[in-house]
Amino acid sequence: YLRLGEYYHTLGLYTEAIAQYNFALEQLVPSLQDPLFITLNNNIGKVYLSLNNFELAEQHFEETKLACEKLNDNYGLAMSLGLLGASHEKQGEYEEALQHQTRSLELFQKLGEDHGIAMTNENIGSIYEDLGEFDQAFRYFKKAYEYVQGSGSHLETNVLNNLGDVYRKTGDFKAALKRTYTALELAGKLNDGHQLESAFTDLSKTYALMG
Repeated sequence: YLRLGEYYHTLGLYTEAIAQYNFALEQLVPSLQDPLFITLNNNIGKVYLSLNNFELAEQHFEETKLACEKLNDNYGLAMSLGLLGASHEKQGEYEEALQHQTRSLELFQKLGEDHGIAMTNENIGSIYEDLGEFDQAFRYFKKAYEYVQGSGSHLETNVLNNLGDVYRKTGDFKAALKRTYTALELAGKLNDGHQLESAFTDLSKTYALMG
C-alpha cells in the first residue's frame, strides 16, 4: 500500500495516493508508534503539500514530529522538520522555513545521512533563491551537488536544474546552459517528467535572455 501510494503520487493521482496510504495505516492500528506510521503520515502530508493544502499538510507533519520525538527517531524528525520548512517556504514564510530546514540539516549531519544533507542544503538554497540572495543560494546548491554528483538520482537532476537557474539569474548563461543540459539528459534517463519540464523551461528562459 505504501509503494502504491508513492506511485500514485508521482503520477499526480492524489486521491488514489491518499487512499492507499490510509489502507496502509489501517493495518497499523492501534500501534501508531510503528516506524512505518512515520513514513506514511509524512507521505500523506506531502500529498496535501502538492495540493497546496498547507493546513492539512502541516497537521500531518506536526503529528509525525511529535511521534518521532517520543520514539527518539532523529531521521524521521529531520524529515518532518524539512517538510514543515517546505510548507512554510511555499507560503512565503521564509524565516520559519529557514528555522525548520536548519534544524533538519543539523540532525542529518549528526546522523551522517548524505541524501538528507544534500536534500536539506538544496531546500535552504531554494529559500535564499526565493529571497533573491543568489550568492547564498548558490553556496547551498553547490554543497548539495557535492553529495549527489554522479549518483544519477532524481535529487541530482533537481540540484542541477537549480544550479542552472542561479547561473541564469546572475548572468552566467554559458554555465547555466551547461548545468541545465546535464539536468535535461539525466531527467530523460530517469523519465522524470517534472524535471524535464523544468529543464526545458529554464533553457527557453536562458536562450531568450541571450537573444
